[in-house]
Amino acid sequence: MKFTRKDTVATVLVAAVITIYLAYLVFDGIPFVRDPEGMTGVGLVLGFASRRIGGRSAFAHERVAFAAGLGSMALGILALITASEVVLALFVASMVGLWVAAVRSHTHTRPVGRVPVAH
Repeated sequence: MKFTRKDTVATVLVAAVITIYLAYLVFDGIPFVRDPEGMTGVGLVLGFASRRIGGRSAFAHERVAFAAGLGSMALGILALITASEVVLALFVASMVGLWVAAVRSHTHTRPVGRVPVAH
């Protein structure tokens, strides 16, 4: 399989979250993102958009992808409620992990046909 336009858009959205998060950490807040709640809001919006565009069909196991997506969203909501920097970091890491898994699953080539069995 190859890298599609949807993969590219999802990648740009996740890269935007990473860039904004790093700027937030380095500069101790940036315009419109001055606190953990603001950063979490950005992550939830862009992460949700990335998920909707990229979709879970890129995963071999859609149920696992759905559960992982729910877990990531739960971390985002928890980060929003608690305003915890640690939960925010876990939320961003979970989004990056989901993106890596989706791209790897989508672009990884699988062998076609039967696999020989040794006798």
